[in-house]
Amino acid sequence: MFKQYFKIILRNWKKNKIYTVINIVGLAIAFSITLLISNHVITEWTMDKFHSNAGNIYRITNQYLESKEWESLTAYLIGPYAKQEIPGIVNYTRIMPSNSYGIKNNETEEYIPIPKSLFIDENFFQMFDFPIIQGKIDSTVLNWIIVTQNYAKQHFGDQNPIDKTVFIKDLDSEKDHGCVARIVAVIEDLPANSSIQSDIFIDSRVISKNRDILYWGCCSSYTYLQLASTADISVIERMIPQMIEKNNSYLKANEYRCQLQPLTDIYFHSNHFHPEAILRGQISLSLLLYGIILLILFLALGNYIMIKTAQINKNITRMGIQKCFGADNRTIRLQLSLEIGIHTLCALLLSFALAYVLHPYIIEILSPEHPYRFHLSFQKFAGFLLLVFLAMFLTGFVLHLYTHRRLNRNGLKQAIQPTPGYKDIKKILTIVQITIFSALLFSALVVSRQMNYMQHMDLGFNQENILYFYWPDNEFRYETLKQELRHHPAILNASNGYPLPCYERAESISIPNQPEKTIKARIILGDADYIDTYQIQLKEGRCLKKYNYPIDLKEFARFRPNHIREAIVNQSLVKALQLEHPLETILNLWDHEHPLKIVGVVDDFQYFPLYKYTEPAIIMYEFPQISSTMIVHYQTGEFQNVYRYIRAMFQEKFPNTVFKCEEYNFSELYGKDIAVVKLIILFALITILIGGMGIFAFSTFMVESKTREVALRKVNGATEWQIMQLFNQQFFARVLLACFIGLPVAYYASKEWLKGFAYKVEIHAGLFIFVFLTSVFVVLAITTWQTRKAARQNPIDTLKTE
Repeated sequence: MFKQYFKIILRNWKKNKIYTVINIVGLAIAFSITLLISNHVITEWTMDKFHSNAGNIYRITNQYLESKEWESLTAYLIGPYAKQEIPGIVNYTRIMPSNSYGIKNNETEEYIPIPKSLFIDENFFQMFDFPIIQGKIDSTVLNWIIVTQNYAKQHFGDQNPIDKTVFIKDLDSEKDHGCVARIVAVIEDLPANSSIQSDIFIDSRVISKNRDILYWGCCSSYTYLQLASTADISVIERMIPQMIEKNNSYLKANEYRCQLQPLTDIYFHSNHFHPEAILRGQISLSLLLYGIILLILFLALGNYIMIKTAQINKNITRMGIQKCFGADNRTIRLQLSLEIGIHTLCALLLSFALAYVLHPYIIEILSPEHPYRFHLSFQKFAGFLLLVFLAMFLTGFVLHLYTHRRLNRNGLKQAIQPTPGYKDIKKILTIVQITIFSALLFSALVVSRQMNYMQHMDLGFNQENILYFYWPDNEFRYETLKQELRHHPAILNASNGYPLPCYERAESISIPNQPEKTIKARIILGDADYIDTYQIQLKEGRCLKKYNYPIDLKEFARFRPNHIREAIVNQSLVKALQLEHPLETILNLWDHEHPLKIVGVVDDFQYFPLYKYTEPAIIMYEFPQISSTMIVHYQTGEFQNVYRYIRAMFQEKFPNTVFKCEEYNFSELYGKDIAVVKLIILFALITILIGGMGIFAFSTFMVESKTREVALRKVNGATEWQIMQLFNQQFFARVLLACFIGLPVAYYASKEWLKGFAYKVEIHAGLFIFVFLTSVFVVLAITTWQTRKAARQNPIDTLKTE
């Protein structure tokens, strides 16, 4: 029996090759995208949940009440003191980023930066479940290192890495001459669903030699606490500030508060912190991916149902004859189920190959900061197969129901007659497909316009031809350095200060004797050349004067007492303080001991990313707080020459320090939103592909079913154009209805997404018209191709065969 079924299926495949290919390829594309996205989404939703103590591990975060901004980095000393003095804390461990460190295997080599490395405490592997597969941590070994399997294989090959010695040093510090470290253990590669990612783990005692890290005000580490199951979290959160105040004389418990963040919440609920070394994601993007999975599956399954119902209509006579010769409903159902199963199996095999090939490209969009290999656990694989089974089961149920109604309603004679148009499921699915296509096209255009607007928006400062680099001069001889930089003919200006955009905390600013005029303002540190280097427009007043701040660090103690520092403010600050004549106005920074005098006013410039509106800001210069970053403005097209010149200067001055140079990086600032744009554009293209195949197949079936009607119309004098116009009117009405449904939904979703930006594009009526016309063009281009082929056939030949 099954042999006969296979013969019928193969005969149908051979007869309808195009439709078979469309069915299998459409399902394969949908399954591969579903596999890739579901694998990533499950990875995100299970982030850090594999640790056996995950429910009792928390990260300490803190908020300074004055600035109202949260920080995830804490003082290095908090962990051991908290465990000793606060009940309910079972264990603690600390993680410190080590982006500035380098490693080499012997003394003759050069240090290689190791961006994926962390300093950890010895008890790190007691709290987190990262299995040690070779060696062990020996506390008697000073400066131990633990590496992953992948790192050991890449750098030591088949050799045993245990007890190998390497050299590590802080590449940003000229004083650090490096130290010898020993590899004591190898761990499994960290799983993709871990927010902590590193190839090398280094003994924290290496960095604890730095005395600055023992300063309570130095926030340098992520501190994790393991609590007892009976511990009261709110009590511990209150006790930590009290403990800190007890052990130092300058931090007060009422100035800030602490909050314990559950380990399993870190990935999705850390976007209110500044960029950090711990991985984090966006729950809204994850939900968007779920929606994309459903849309792609719905499109592909809709296509499949549409093509299969058309084939059922075409083969209904054969099925009726089968019933006349004794076939029952079960036989017809089994034959259809077998064909659906074979289609599904072929599509699954093809989807695995597609997923393997597409994984690097998809993961580069979804998780560029954390690429990982394509790997399916048994649970993920079983979940994917279950999802496919449910989807195809529902599809089969719809097709079985449709076939049963055609064959068993009103007798066999009526079964082979065409069904009334208003009940045709194919028309409904066509409208749904065009609806999804128009909605995705509208959304893709909006998000693309927004990102293009942000990329070319006037930020109020020049971000082109600007580079900045770290200059670790302990004597702060920045004026001498700037003069040397300007010797290069392509360097137009140079400055010492914070590179833009910056994320500085808001500080209290007030007018003396007017306590009601107290606001929050961002302090941007920059010297006298800062305004000219960034080409910020000076509205009134002047720039800072060099002689009004010390150019030598030794002068600071003599220069500092009772000195009124100069400052430049932006228009937002002038408006916030309601200053009619801002120049020469005295401001208090923090308190009366830090007076500032306004010497210039600049137009507002976007020192924040475009998620926020411009706030009051002050540009000032002071040595104890100044950054060690030099900012250079160079001539267009001279980057390579300027880079080589600065690098040569740096290597001559700091031969044992790695040179780091950066530019304004739009992709880094808006990485998540760029990912959203790429995803929507990608899936809009997939929608066009899958939907186009479905419309192509449906229009082909429609033309084939109406060849007799076309022939009769031609015999009665209808032209090719009139025939094409008649058929296209039906599809035009469906496009109109689909856009009427899809565009309002897309408009609402786009408006919600745009709410995340302070500066955004307007959605004009022309966009609706463009999407509608594009949808009409795409659909009618496909259908016209098919109807034109039918209209050009000889009507005599058609009538002979029909």
